[in-house]
Formats: sequence, structure tokens, C-alpha cells
Amino acid sequence: NRDYNNRKVVSAVAMSNLQGIYEIPAHAYPIVKLPTNSGDTVYITQYDGTPPSGTTGLYQMVSAWQKALDQNSRQQIGNRGKYTGNVTFPMVDFQRTGDINELLGATATGNDGRPAIINQAKYEHVLKMNEKGAVAKAAAAVAVMRGMGGPRSINIDGPFLVWFERDGVIPFSAYIKED
Repeated sequence: NRDYNNRKVVSAVAMSNLQGIYEIPAHAYPIVKLPTNSGDTVYITQYDGTPPSGTTGLYQMVSAWQKALDQNSRQQIGNRGKYTGNVTFPMVDFQRTGDINELLGATATGNDGRPAIINQAKYEHVLKMNEKGAVAKAAAAVAVMRGMGGPRSINIDGPFLVWFERDGVIPFSAYIKED
């Protein structure tokens, strides 16, 4: 969609019942903690940079941020004149399936001592965020045959970060951008 100035327009959610607004030294934007009914904790923040590369780069970054949020030195901010305690963010309806190419050719040793090779690896990622809530799902499956091989690398990119925390564990993190 485009507005009268030919700017990109997307559907958005505005929330005022936030659980917290935080700042950490490693990141320039506020990190917003959103309420959920599921027991998960959802964090969202603007991110203009290039995301970390590698298979676990994004996870490592948000894990470090999560530790900074959990430390006593964290600064919860909000209705102290700096921010209003409201947040607006784009609605997301994202589903992607595909191959996990970096796993193809990876080897392991079977119980019988013979080598095994991953010859097929698939994933499915789902992220939905709207005025009713947020849900994230991730699944992966591999097929193995006897053989040898080696792993490949992966890159991650996008314009904002969102991650879920459950009992101190981050089961899902995503960096989302328009395309």
C-alpha cells in the first residue's frame, strides 16, 4: 500500500499495556517487553544495523542482550519523560519453508560405527504478530544416508528484531524486514 506521498504503508499494532521498556548499552533503541497470555515473554526493538552472520549469530546477539536485561544493572525506563509507555510496530504474517543447505553433507557416525551423511534438511518458520498477540513456531527435519561431507554457512538479515523467552530460554528469535 502507498499513501498520498507515495510512501510505503503497512498495517500496524499500537499497544499501551507494556510490561516494560529497557535500554542496554549495546543497543541504540529501547527494547519493549510485550505482555502475553501464553507465559512466554516477547521482546521487540528497532534494529537498523546489519544482523550478525553465521548460523547462530542472531541468537548469540539476542542472548547477550537478554543477559544484559536480566542483570541488576539494567535500566527499566518508561513514564519518566523519555518514552510514553506506548509502542507501535508492524503486523507480521510470515511463513517460510525451505532447505537448510548448510547442513547438507554434514557427517555423523551411526550406532554401528559406520559414517552417515545428511542428504536432506528442511525447515519451517512461522511468525504472526497482530493486535491479538504473537506466535512463533520453528521446525526442522533431516534425512540421513550413509556417506561423508561437510557443513556450509548461513546469513541472517532484516529491519527489526523479535525474540521469545520461556523460563530463561530463548526458543525463537527473528530479525524481520519488508522483503
